Amino acid sequence: MGSGEPDSGIIIMETRQKRAFKILPVFLSGYSCRFGCVYCNASGTSGEIKVPNVRDLERKVRNFLSEHSNSPVEIALYGNDPSSLEPTIWQEILLNITSYCNEHPDAGIRVSVRPDTIVEMGSLANTGIRVVELGVPSMDPHVLKKICREHTPDTVEAAVKILKREKITTGIQTMLGLPEADALEAMTTAVSIIGLAPDFVRIHPTLVLKATALERMFVEREYTPWTLEQAVVVSADCVVQYRSAGIPVARCGFHIPEDLREDVLVAGPYHPAFGSLVNSEIRYRELRTKLLENPTIRVLTVPDEFISDYVGHGRSNIHRLRREFGHDLVITAEKKHPAKGCSAGC
Repeated sequence: MGSGEPDSGIIIMETRQKRAFKILPVFLSGYSCRFGCVYCNASGTSGEIKVPNVRDLERKVRNFLSEHSNSPVEIALYGNDPSSLEPTIWQEILLNITSYCNEHPDAGIRVSVRPDTIVEMGSLANTGIRVVELGVPSMDPHVLKKICREHTPDTVEAAVKILKREKITTGIQTMLGLPEADALEAMTTAVSIIGLAPDFVRIHPTLVLKATALERMFVEREYTPWTLEQAVVVSADCVVQYRSAGIPVARCGFHIPEDLREDVLVAGPYHPAFGSLVNSEIRYRELRTKLLENPTIRVLTVPDEFISDYVGHGRSNIHRLRREFGHDLVITAEKKHPAKGCSAGC
């Protein structure tokens, strides 16, 4: 369009994908982790600090499957690596959950696990596990050593190969702002993970939790956590990278129950709506690009279901855009049924 008359607006079209299954999260907290990652206290943030009773877990699973008998479901085992549990307990948990899942028309097990544990296991055949989320804080060997992770990038690649060979849905949980990691490391790790072609990723900014080695490093000024703004901006950079590669981002940000935050959180870029802040940053960049292409636009029409992301948390996006492009700029939601082929100026 020309730069003469002010443009009445543009319409941005998009649809939101819905998650098609229900998840029951089960936290295997209370066991001593056999590893010593600097950022982890093993059980403090889940709200469930007791060793789970297998019978109670069995009842919880049975009730959940009964309530969702007509929906696809997953039992998600989080909170500790399986290798830190006594083998008999891990096998009993899997056996009991699998027996109930087998009676459901569409149920499976999801586990969060270290890549070296997958390599040690060698196979997950006949376990009922259909989704594995690999904990991959970084793909930088130096950073992995600094945080006492005790595995290498090669281990991650080997674990992904095993999971793909067995046709298990593979997710990767990655972190930002670890000790001696910067924005470049975050992007380099994202590129490496894209090369592994996981089915989805999660992005967690590093938080300083109580009773961790990272807390000591923070107190002794050996580690400075990222600011919230820095974490949001770099997370947005990574999300754009993953989405461009066709890899869904299942979540940005670490959830800590409100009643536990004061007890477990020391410092770091925590926000209860961190994912929303990241989405808003991405939407801001999108709108700014449109305005740079045509600064005469005064009305930006966006999908109704994304209006809060475009406007921004506390209307931050509209304030930022107005400061740069004029205070008469408006962001509005699209009509329910916009005309087919509607574009700038309609």
